[in-house]
Amino acid sequence: MYRWSPMLATFTYGTCCGIERTPVDADVAVFAGSRYWIVVKVKPGTTSVFVWNLNDTGDLGNVSLSMDSGTSWTPFASASLAAFDVLGH
Repeated sequence: MYRWSPMLATFTYGTCCGIERTPVDADVAVFAGSRYWIVVKVKPGTTSVFVWNLNDTGDLGNVSLSMDSGTSWTPFASASLAAFDVLGH
């Protein structure tokens, strides 16, 4: 598992459209056709809010949501997928 440094939003919540980038300081191998999970958490005891913009292409898929730090997960089928991109070198 790889963990990234904390990120802070560079745009105001509710406005369009900001892009957050998290550079990886080590080589992380990913392979075509493999399934990966992107998990985002806020620090316990904070008032932080996590918001992830959805795609605007109409792509649907299976997603899961946990409200208890991963102890239990609620699956959602045919949900709008989050917008993200993985770029390599």
